[in-house]
Amino acid sequence: MKNAEVKVQELLPDWTPNTTNLFSFTFGATSYSFNSQWVEEHPKVKLARAKWKGQQSKAQLTTMESKANPTIGVSAGKSGDEDLVGVTFSMPLNIRNNYTDNVKAAYSEAIAAEANFQSVYRKQSFEAKANYESLNVSRKYYEQWQKLTQGRLASSANLLNKRWQAGDINTSDYLLALNQRAEGLHAGIRLENQFKLAEISFILSMGQLSKFEI
Repeated sequence: MKNAEVKVQELLPDWTPNTTNLFSFTFGATSYSFNSQWVEEHPKVKLARAKWKGQQSKAQLTTMESKANPTIGVSAGKSGDEDLVGVTFSMPLNIRNNYTDNVKAAYSEAIAAEANFQSVYRKQSFEAKANYESLNVSRKYYEQWQKLTQGRLASSANLLNKRWQAGDINTSDYLLALNQRAEGLHAGIRLENQFKLAEISFILSMGQLSKFEI
């Protein structure tokens, strides 16, 4: 639900979700945080930025190379007893080719590279936010399961064995209780699995593996 909500917000910035009929969640994460600066340092984002800056430099260089630069020459000599100094000025005329098309193409590539950078950064930001929300939800339910079952699963197995061996419950009820206990364990495994996968997805989307411990 959180993933879908964030994706809609990415496409429709002015959209506000109607959560009046939905469950409310209170997040209490202490070991995880969302830092937009980390998104800027993500390898994908940094690569897109580098390509953009490279195209900018290329466009500037193309502009410089297309300019008609004047040249000035100085000559000295003698004419009889008189010293002569000559100055020549030359201005190239780009009559046949003023390189306008090359300059326009270079700047078009720079603009396209900038747009690509903005797209990559925006996509990575929303992906990281969605994964952060999912991580907190998964963590909450996993911790709730841990609190509910803390110390109960081991003690329940011992109690069941004692009651069965003492003849307080028949074998059919004993096996049914063991099956229910196994289902509880499987539920915990699934919750832990979801939590760990959400944790990995969030860390990958932030591109900051060194900031966390798994």
